[in-house]
Amino acid sequence: LADDDDDDLSDAPVIGVDYVMWDINGRTDYTFSMTTSAAGCRAPLSAERVAIPGNDTYDWSINPANYEPCFLGPQRNPPNEDYPILNATSSNAVGFTSSGVYIFKVRVLSPYSYCPLEAYLAVEVFGA
Repeated sequence: LADDDDDDLSDAPVIGVDYVMWDINGRTDYTFSMTTSAAGCRAPLSAERVAIPGNDTYDWSINPANYEPCFLGPQRNPPNEDYPILNATSSNAVGFTSSGVYIFKVRVLSPYSYCPLEAYLAVEVFGA
């Protein structure tokens, strides 16, 4: 931002990509505001949460190479579960049910780059 800006990001460019985020320490006391049904999924998500052996952290099996949006293909009766895919055009959001520090990993799923696009972020929640 230029020096004369007052940290207003309302005009900041938005990149319209899908991404998934999860707590790497296995916390499950947060929810997504949308379910697969509310998101309009026609098929089950092509993802599952997996433990990484030896370091007590978690990852998702989904990545840009195997990601298929659940809106494509024939109707296959997906289970009605939390929809962990976020993007700039969705109304999906994260809600917290406990106070504390969450360490999230964010992975871009859209084929936006030849390199894996991932980041970590910490969220401290008070009064949940």
